[in-house]
Amino acid sequence: MTEILNNQEIEDPIAHLKQNKAQETISILNDYMNMWTRTVEELLERMKDTIPAEGMIGEVHYWRDLSKVLDGISAELKQPGVEVTVQILLSKSSGTPNSSSPLSNDVVNFTKQKSRVMKGAKEAKWNNKYMKIIEKPVK
Repeated sequence: MTEILNNQEIEDPIAHLKQNKAQETISILNDYMNMWTRTVEELLERMKDTIPAEGMIGEVHYWRDLSKVLDGISAELKQPGVEVTVQILLSKSSGTPNSSSPLSNDVVNFTKQKSRVMKGAKEAKWNNKYMKIIEKPVK
């Protein structure tokens, strides 16, 4: 069975439809991942400008709040939907002949931002743990 689409003859319309649907799905998943990347970049940039309030108690609260925020972002980035999306896009990007494809670059950018969040969350949690020790004497 042949069909004509955009002045081109298509041998297998069903296979053509499946291929186009798969491309559309990959594009949508990539859009989501790019949105997550931009959001994380913006949050990290804003947090970089945050400074603790005056005194030791301000420092204690700074690390407590930073730890909570980064833990929240970290939890979001570890959700199964995010993990599956990245794995699908990673498998599609490695299947392209050009390893520096836009899809591959997008996966790398997302992975870098996720790594920054995980590293920051770990550091903030560590600092918060030790700041709790001095919280009562400082109050």
